[in-house]
Amino acid sequence: MGGLTLTRLDAADLPDLAAALTAAGLPADDIGLPGRMFWAARRDGVPVGYGGVEYSAASPHDGLLRSVVILPARRGLGDGSALIAALTAEARHTLGLCRLWLLTTTADGFFRRLGFVAHDRTAAPAVVTDSAQFSALCPASAVLMARPTDPPSMTNITIYHNPACGTSRNTLALIRNSGVEPEVIEYLLTPPDRATLRDLIARIGTPVRDVIRQKGTPYAELGLDDPAVSEDALIDAMVTHPILINRPIVVTPLGVRLCRPSEAVLDILPDPQQGPFTKEDGEVVIDAAGNRVTPGTGG
Repeated sequence: MGGLTLTRLDAADLPDLAAALTAAGLPADDIGLPGRMFWAARRDGVPVGYGGVEYSAASPHDGLLRSVVILPARRGLGDGSALIAALTAEARHTLGLCRLWLLTTTADGFFRRLGFVAHDRTAAPAVVTDSAQFSALCPASAVLMARPTDPPSMTNITIYHNPACGTSRNTLALIRNSGVEPEVIEYLLTPPDRATLRDLIARIGTPVRDVIRQKGTPYAELGLDDPAVSEDALIDAMVTHPILINRPIVVTPLGVRLCRPSEAVLDILPDPQQGPFTKEDGEVVIDAAGNRVTPGTGG
């Protein structure tokens, strides 16, 4: 299978884009206005979908990713991720943008997996706040997200991750918000061996029992709540039943942490956060000025 290619649309192509957006239930009323660039995506000559970027002199380094739609016949084939990557490259090389923002009502989970991070709407730059999508076309409940256009750096950071856990997802997003892509180990599918687990716990520096998850696990059923159970026996149980391993555990050059709450990861990240950050539940962790927010300060 060949790679995905983009072709820039001109005014004569916009009716086709509008039809695809309308069929997908996405706004199309403003696609003919200035400050917008759209592309058609094809793979091996077969139409895949469309996408665009809105840009503004008021936010010279930021763009609004918008009007992304995969045609019905191509859905579920992995073209969505490839389209976002191609549009991000166009934003970087063609428009010189450093960061892409978007608004989504239903696909925030998909964009999180691609490295986009949710932000409070007050953090939106002018290219977003001045857009018709922000002011009228998208509901106030739409999630605001952003990511840098530069490819994320690979580092020697590892996260033992459970994608079903909100704390783990927030921790992974904070790592990515520092501009790096960690090694992601879904430990329920690929659990650490006994030696690795023992080493991780030793480097965390807490008793084994503090790294065991009790809620939603066979902790009590296995009798692990008995204080007489040895640390070796606890580790054996965690290896046999990986769901007993609390999450997420993060390894960086600055240390190892069980990151609960998720912002504990900030203490061991080598690189600073690249933008504001808001947890999935709306709690602000990094404000628009780049400052870490202390819970309860409202700042």
